[in-house]
Amino acid sequence: MGKTICEGCGKIRTCKYGTNKNICYNCNNKLKKNEARKEARKNAKKESDAVLNNYNDVNVNVKSNHNESGGQHFRFATSLLYLLSIKNNLQLSIKILNIRGNRGEDSGMKDQLISILSSFNIIKILGDNLYSSNCYIKFDKTIKLNENREISIAIGKRNMAMTHLIQALLPLIIYLDFDIIYKFEGHPNVRNAPTLYWYITKFIPMLESIYYIKLKIYIIKDNDEIIINNDNISINKKNIIINEDIDITNEILYIQKESFNLPNNNINININNLNVLDDDKNYLKDQEHLTDQLLMISILIGFINGIKSNFIMSKAIRNCQHVKSLLLLIEEFNNGNDLDNYINKIKVEEEMEEDNENIKLSISKLRITNNNTN
Repeated sequence: MGKTICEGCGKIRTCKYGTNKNICYNCNNKLKKNEARKEARKNAKKESDAVLNNYNDVNVNVKSNHNESGGQHFRFATSLLYLLSIKNNLQLSIKILNIRGNRGEDSGMKDQLISILSSFNIIKILGDNLYSSNCYIKFDKTIKLNENREISIAIGKRNMAMTHLIQALLPLIIYLDFDIIYKFEGHPNVRNAPTLYWYITKFIPMLESIYYIKLKIYIIKDNDEIIINNDNISINKKNIIINEDIDITNEILYIQKESFNLPNNNINININNLNVLDDDKNYLKDQEHLTDQLLMISILIGFINGIKSNFIMSKAIRNCQHVKSLLLLIEEFNNGNDLDNYINKIKVEEEMEEDNENIKLSISKLRITNNNTN
């Protein structure tokens, strides 16, 4: 068993793998993965080109390469259109271009986007392969349920944060039947993204206080059921601690809507006053995630119910990537899409507050009557 210098990393490693190249096992593995990635991208390009050059009669066209160009546009746009298909008993279609287009070599479709699509009832799809840059989807008008009336989604082993789940499925959770259960299998805690604990202790109570949406969350862990209902946590058999380290790596997370009572008046939210976290390590980032989630819900309620939401936020939050991307998505839904008969269009207004430090951002229904707006 000899030793050689790897031409890939320059380290001296024991040559025990019988490789014909002067590289170590790890570098040889990386080389194989890169070759497989190139082949996958080559195959994905064929479908991407087919989507780009066809399906011009879709209801919605969305570009997904704005700002940081994450999967935010893809998740929210597909979920909203699927919901509209169900509510209007129509088979609506969407074409999404330049998926994660500003991410360089990491651009294109990712596992977490493909996993989310598995929870939708889809008639026809093209471009749902790894690394595909364009995707066409035609949704069915019925809900995809298993025998237990569950919408099931496999999270996968990585790159699927709770943020991804909420963006994708909260429209369905809010507006579909009360007896539908959303079942998540996998690991939802991703670095630099809000954790399951954050959603349990911060976000879900906020949903009830602002939007009157009450959710029931429970986890099956080692055959014990943890029921989480705002601050009340009950455990069937043994003491399982709910803290910042909780995850559902090998467990199952369930979310079910208990109630949703729309407010009678405008919704007023001051982002600066919301208690978003317990320390200030990542305050701005957590505030950005929170604003993103709340804006998404207000946009949804504005689209479907026409209720106005007024936000007060700092200039830094208004200019963050997530908020800018969501507002660009609204522009795309408002302009050039064949949805006038199915949804209200959204009006976004902004004005500087007197302190010159904060911005008031209002989201309301744009009424359309005989091609005139008011």
